Amino acid sequence: MFSTTRSPIQPRNPLRPVRMWNINHIPEDVKIGREHAIAVLGSVMNSESNIVSTIALIKRDKKQLNAWCGPRLKSIYIKLACVNGLLIDGRQPSNWNDVKEGMLQSMKKNGTANSHAFEVHYGWWRRVMRWKQILEEEYMDEFYISYYPTSLGEEATGSTTTIHKLIRRKFNDLNKELQRYVAAKNGGEYLTSRKLGTTGKYVSSISFTDSVKGTYVAQKLPQQLPLTATFDCNGLCKYVRNLREMMSVLQQQNDDLKRDHLTEITVSIFVLCKLVHVMFYLHLFFLNLQDLELDHLRELKVNLQLPNYI
Repeated sequence: MFSTTRSPIQPRNPLRPVRMWNINHIPEDVKIGREHAIAVLGSVMNSESNIVSTIALIKRDKKQLNAWCGPRLKSIYIKLACVNGLLIDGRQPSNWNDVKEGMLQSMKKNGTANSHAFEVHYGWWRRVMRWKQILEEEYMDEFYISYYPTSLGEEATGSTTTIHKLIRRKFNDLNKELQRYVAAKNGGEYLTSRKLGTTGKYVSSISFTDSVKGTYVAQKLPQQLPLTATFDCNGLCKYVRNLREMMSVLQQQNDDLKRDHLTEITVSIFVLCKLVHVMFYLHLFFLNLQDLELDHLRELKVNLQLPNYI
C-alpha cells in the first residue's frame, strides 16, 4: 500500500547534510513565535538574529509538511477505494473528489452495513497501526531530517514527535471532509467513530443504526430549524444573552473612552492654569525690575548732577 501510492524516494546522498529537528520543531497547538523559537534553540543560541531566522525556518517547514501530507494521504485513500470496489457510476476513483463520491454512493446503496466503505474510512487505518510512523519515516528520508535524541542513546520516535502529530491532524481533517460531504447528500447520515450506545450533546436528535462490525455507526446530524421558523425567546435564549454581553462590553468600552477623554481635558486645563499663573508672576517680576532700574537711574543722575534732559 505504501510503496505503490508514492513516487520512489531517490537513493540517499551521503554528501547532503541531515537537518536535526527538535521533537517539537513544528508546534501542534502553539503559535510559531518568539517563545517557541527560544524553546527550540535553547538558552545558548537564542540571539535575536537566530530567533528571527528560526521562526521563518519553522514556518517554511510547516508549510512544506502540510503540502506533502495532503496529497500523500489522499493517494492512500484513492488506492483503498479502488481495492475495495468503491465505484463512481461504474468506474474506479482517480482523485479525492471521486473518493468522496464513491463513499456517498456506496452508503446510499448498502447503508452502514457496507464493509467496503468502512474499510476505506476507518478499517484499514485502524488495522495498520503504524501507518503514521511509516509516513513520518518516509518524509524524514525524503527531506533528510532526523530528530535530536530525547536522552542519551535514545531515538525520538512515536506519537510525541512533531511530524507524527501533524500527519495525524491532517488525517483527521480529511476524515471530517469525507463526513461533511456524505452527510450533506445522504440525509445527514455519515460514518463516525462514535461507539454505539454512547450519548451525545443532542440525544433526542441523533439516531443510531446497526453498528459496523460492532464498532462504528452511522450518525445523523441534528435537525436545523427552517429559516421561516419562529420561536418564543422571552429574553432567556442564548442569542439574547450573547447580545446582552456584547452590549455590556461595548458600553464599558464607551465609558472607558469618556473617562480617558475627560481626564485628558482636565489635565490640559490644569496645565493651562498653572502656565497662566506662572506668566502672571513673571510679568509682575519684570515690572518690579523696571521700577528698580528707573529708581536707580534717578539716583545716579542726582549724584552726578546731570542735566534734567539726560
